[in-house]
Amino acid sequence: MDVYLQALNSLLDESDDAHASIAVTLHLGGGVLHGHMISHRAWREAWLDQIHASDPAVAAFLNTALTAVLTAPDDPDPSPEPHLHLRDVTYHHGQETAETSLWRGPMSSVSGWSLTQPRL
Repeated sequence: MDVYLQALNSLLDESDDAHASIAVTLHLGGGVLHGHMISHRAWREAWLDQIHASDPAVAAFLNTALTAVLTAPDDPDPSPEPHLHLRDVTYHHGQETAETSLWRGPMSSVSGWSLTQPRL
């Protein structure tokens, strides 16, 4: 995995600013994804907010269950490999474009990246 991308991811995860983000473009799986890289904590809160908007009871259950798993002091994300978290995402694959508010994916799936958004 790319040490520079890992450093940016760690910087966001360790930031006290819940609104911190970095504009990035990621190359993966034959496509290009761009958006704003955010911390795991910010992504989780936004993800739970989305679930809460459709079903508050499910969001409350998930928040309780995840809090129990994510309280390890040394690991804010217990996944076996590092993940990237983005908001305001656009994915381009050939002539197809898809937009989503949140995205999460393993860092190992990124074949290349750059700062800022592409001019398409």
